[in-house]
Amino acid sequence: MRHAAISGNTDNPCLDAPFTPVIRLRHAGAALAACAITFKGADMSNERQIQDEDLMDVARDPEQAHRLRKALKVLADNPNVGGKLQEMAQEVLSGRIGMKDAIATPGYMDALGDRMSEIRRAAENQTMAEREESREKFAAWQKEQEAKEDEERAERDGPSGTLLTAPRRGGRGVGHRN
Repeated sequence: MRHAAISGNTDNPCLDAPFTPVIRLRHAGAALAACAITFKGADMSNERQIQDEDLMDVARDPEQAHRLRKALKVLADNPNVGGKLQEMAQEVLSGRIGMKDAIATPGYMDALGDRMSEIRRAAENQTMAEREESREKFAAWQKEQEAKEDEERAERDGPSGTLLTAPRRGGRGVGHRN
């Protein structure tokens, strides 16, 4: 796969369709999310980390703040990212620098721009067959991510509504009426 050199990860379908998320970018925070989906990472160290609420100064809503924090975590945790982009994600997640300050830091934005250019070039070098396959893989991956996000949102927002009850004393465990 051509895009393996970009991230060292060939099992992420976004590497096959990097142009898809880039189309929807509006600001640097969204660009971080687009870069992050091209990487899978290991765990970051156990240092203090910011919460979703700490990103509300750059996010439109809590959902976007959550996605941004997840993207930063992927960038920070993955050894294949390296350099200024990984440093920036680690600094923001640890609270040593705010997201607005990171966006205003030329070295960090240069690193982000360089990564986005790599993703764009990789997309431009795909054949039509590769692009179609990439779109299909990305659509499946995106559907899976949306399902995971829905599950996370349900866990965050409250009980599922599913009540589990134990059998009554003396009952056989068949139901609530014996």
